[in-house]
Amino acid sequence: MMVAMGSGIRALIFLAWSFAVSVRALIHRASMTSDPQRYAVLIVVALMVVGFAAGFHDLLRRREP
Repeated sequence: MMVAMGSGIRALIFLAWSFAVSVRALIHRASMTSDPQRYAVLIVVALMVVGFAAGFHDLLRRREP
């Protein structure tokens, strides 16, 4: 939310980087597990992070200049 309120481009880059790193780590761990339940949870959490990032992008796009 602080990025949307004007924290700057550095905060936006850090937010995008943290989303990308977390999704990458979740997918990597999911590919290494043999437990179907754990695999499903890791993939669902990765999808939730992507959905949150998409919703955050919409929030930034709706902001009036």
